[in-house]
Amino acid sequence: MAHYGLPDTPPMDRHKWFFGFTEAREFLEAQTRHHPLTIEQMVANEKPKPALVRGIHRLRWPGERYLNRYAHTLWVLYRKTA
Repeated sequence: MAHYGLPDTPPMDRHKWFFGFTEAREFLEAQTRHHPLTIEQMVANEKPKPALVRGIHRLRWPGERYLNRYAHTLWVLYRKTA
């Protein structure tokens, strides 16, 4: 587990990064504590699938569990505060 996750301050020698949606969201939110930024918008994308399938998956894996399983891209829009 030493090479999993996405810490907000990178380790000295890290060549591989393995992380899910939750770690990516936490990393992006942590940047607002290190830099003069605020998050204006954060959007997760997933592969298109029928609404019924998406609904069943959301029932089976509620909340962030769904995004950890199916989100493949996380976009964030920062606003510089200073």
